[in-house]
Amino acid sequence: MNIVGWGAFISDFLLLVLSIILGSFVGYEREVHGKSAGLRTHALVCVGSALLTVVSVKGFGPWEGLRDPGRIVGQMVAGIGFLGAGTILRDGMTIKGLTTAASLWATCFIGIATGTGMLQYAVAGTVLVVIILGQLSKVEKLISVRTSSTLKVYANDRPGLLGDIAAVLGRNAINISKSEIDTDVDTGMVSIELELQKISKDKLISAEICSSISKVDGVRKYELHD
Repeated sequence: MNIVGWGAFISDFLLLVLSIILGSFVGYEREVHGKSAGLRTHALVCVGSALLTVVSVKGFGPWEGLRDPGRIVGQMVAGIGFLGAGTILRDGMTIKGLTTAASLWATCFIGIATGTGMLQYAVAGTVLVVIILGQLSKVEKLISVRTSSTLKVYANDRPGLLGDIAAVLGRNAINISKSEIDTDVDTGMVSIELELQKISKDKLISAEICSSISKVDGVRKYELHD
């Protein structure tokens, strides 16, 4: 039995409380953006990794001179990937959740740093992660040359309709990153919502392209939103 003195316990308990606070900072940023893994998830990951780190450092051995506190930490590094994978979803042609998975991965390491008592690194890591999540998205938008728009087409339902619209867009180097189709069985009308992307500084959809789409057989009208 490994009995820990009250002084050491209180010190370790404060480390766990700090890990909850640091993990919550990261989780709050994800929470306000409506991500699947929010404040509670990140706080649990951080305090859990901190607790396991404390236990691995103080709770095992040494027996016969053997001690390997990094073994449990190594297992956490491998295991956190399974939790992160649960936040990654495929939505049409797009992949969502990669950033949240990365934030869980980073939060685990913040907990490890806290559990080892390397508080400066834990706090610095938390600040950097929050800055990356909250601010670098703005930088991405500034430096990105990828333009996007949403096109909604209303048309008579028929086989090959979406393919014909996609052909018009493809001839103009416009990619469809996401598509959603709603069909009204009673009227035979279909609404197709397309999220479009083009790697270009030029205007995404010109009047000429819109004219070509309107000439596709069955198209009644369209709406374009930048």
